[in-house]
Amino acid sequence: MAKSVVISQRAATDIDIILSNVIEFTGFEISGIRLFEEFSEKFDS
Repeated sequence: MAKSVVISQRAATDIDIILSNVIEFTGFEISGIRLFEEFSEKFDS
């Protein structure tokens, strides 16, 4: 059984910043969306 993961407010803020930086760097919003989906898949499993 997978362990639950609790993400602190600080970690959530850092993830948001990372996603924004990825979008800015690549110039494509889809890059941030895909990365968010990957994070969600890892943390939700």
